[in-house]
Amino acid sequence: MVIITGPTLSLAVKLIQRLKNIFEPKLGIIFQNKETVLELNGCTIEAFPSNHLDSFRSLTNPAFVKRNV
Repeated sequence: MVIITGPTLSLAVKLIQRLKNIFEPKLGIIFQNKETVLELNGCTIEAFPSNHLDSFRSLTNPAFVKRNV
């Protein structure tokens, strides 16, 4: 799953951190990924800033793409 955020990387980091904060206290999971990636139960969610979409284009067959406005 790919989430495309606004033009800055900090917004992508904040969004993934909010998702991690939902699961960490309830499930006791410590995520070892980078700050823009969340891997949970075989699903990888990655956030990209809208001004660096080249790295998003290299992904093979993403199941879902969400643009966050």
